[in-house]
Amino acid sequence: ASAVPAGRPADLDWDWCQRGCEAARRDGFSRALFEVRLWEVRAAQQVSPLQRLSFLIGSAIEESLTAFRAAGFLHAGPVTLIGQGGIASGWCKRLQRDGLLIETIDSDQTAYCFVQGISQLVEFSQTPGSAHP
Repeated sequence: ASAVPAGRPADLDWDWCQRGCEAARRDGFSRALFEVRLWEVRAAQQVSPLQRLSFLIGSAIEESLTAFRAAGFLHAGPVTLIGQGGIASGWCKRLQRDGLLIETIDSDQTAYCFVQGISQLVEFSQTPGSAHP
């Protein structure tokens, strides 16, 4: 955990994110994680904490994308991404690289939809004779 900055990144280094995607595809996720650790130990390589985090996120995106596709998902768009910041932008760019149409929903829209969904569930549960969804 000390190899990368704490918290969610506002931005990523897209070049390093792509390198992480390629490493996970080529060598697997575990090896990509090990590379991040080695860069921290070998400070002489001068890979910044943001570059390491971007590489790590890229490898996690690629590993997840591989699992989603093996399960039959994310072969065609459109794809809706919730959130903003570095992780969401990494997913967006990676999926766009495959030619998928992406729609993003920001945090205000996400909060509004969440409240609306909860309100509908509460209303539904208070309707006499309604079965649970």
